[in-house]
Amino acid sequence: MQIKITKGTKRVNLRLKDSQTLHISVPSYYTQNDCELLLVRYRDWITSTSATLRDREDKHTQELESRRGQILYFGEWIHLQQLTERLDAYGCSDMFGELKVFLERHCAMWAERMQVRYESVRLSNARSFFGICTHDNHLRFSRMLCFAPKSCIEYVIIHELAHIRYKNHSNTFWTFVGEFCSHYRQSRAFLRQHTWLYQALLKQESAKTHKKGNQRF
Repeated sequence: MQIKITKGTKRVNLRLKDSQTLHISVPSYYTQNDCELLLVRYRDWITSTSATLRDREDKHTQELESRRGQILYFGEWIHLQQLTERLDAYGCSDMFGELKVFLERHCAMWAERMQVRYESVRLSNARSFFGICTHDNHLRFSRMLCFAPKSCIEYVIIHELAHIRYKNHSNTFWTFVGEFCSHYRQSRAFLRQHTWLYQALLKQESAKTHKKGNQRF
């Protein structure tokens, strides 16, 4: 198992990112011996949680194998040939082109309705978030959204635009989100449930793009 230790936090925190990667966050005064004692103290939790994650990963691998030759595109499983035809119809060079157009159009539309103003809209290969609004109101959206239903993408857009007015997740923030997205709870739960799948698909597509890029040389 790979163990990554981060120092400088206020509290001790152990988190398994996957079955083989353990993140440990500790205060700056913790020594190597202190960290080793944590591993001993939480050995049973680490072992059981790792086993649970391993079983889940195996299940996810089987699910993806059953979908070989298909791709999840805006919440719908389609064959790769259908994807090619769809991209040709939209005049997109890759599967994320339609997502970029959707985001640009709907960010502009919702920003006008919500009476907020953003600086830019960009795509990211991040697998740790779906959307981010920076402190200076630049919007970043993960390419993972390409696999999500468009109703969920709408929620993420509204969520990030709401951060232009409220830089937190207070009750006031969620009330503001709810004014424009009545299904935000359902969409949020759906995205959380399918995050593993979107992460795996983006990793898969990124690897394909990297491989194609290397073949050009």
